[in-house]
Amino acid sequence: MRCRPIERNKRELLIAIDRSKGRKLTLYSIVVSSIKVKDELMRYVDTFKHVRFLSRHERATYFPKALRVIKTLVDTDILLSIDVTNYLGVLLDHLEKIGNGVLIAVTDDYLVSIAKSRLRESVIIAEGSLRRYKVTLENLGLKPSVMYVLLGIADTLAAYTRIQVEVHGKRLREVRSKLPLRWSL
Repeated sequence: MRCRPIERNKRELLIAIDRSKGRKLTLYSIVVSSIKVKDELMRYVDTFKHVRFLSRHERATYFPKALRVIKTLVDTDILLSIDVTNYLGVLLDHLEKIGNGVLIAVTDDYLVSIAKSRLRESVIIAEGSLRRYKVTLENLGLKPSVMYVLLGIADTLAAYTRIQVEVHGKRLREVRSKLPLRWSL
């Protein structure tokens, strides 16, 4: 697939969007970083896993560790913005605000068409087909592993929040207040 030429000096944001659908609740998470910190993100390739493949026991140890790492990444400005919401409109609002600066967006397969409508000038890649875009990413000076790290962070935040609300009966506002969320773009 050919992609349009992109002016790198103008667009430098990398975003990952994930959807976590449960029985009662659907959550959307968005994670924003910059291409300037790609080397720092590469250090965390083995840290973040897809929550779906973890057992209940593994989740008990994985979530606290992953949330500490995410907090560190936010505090050191490696992750510029993070949000978890149950409203698709809020997610679309975030996409509109940062749309002009997005170089690459990797989204949940369900959200690809929505992201394409909001980020017309960016490279939009479905989560399930990220491997096929390896050459496109390398042409932009990026390894697919960096995008997998961002996707892992988005997946971890959405799944953790959903599990806390659905399984443990906590209120969404309460869970969000304990997460290292920041939207500053």
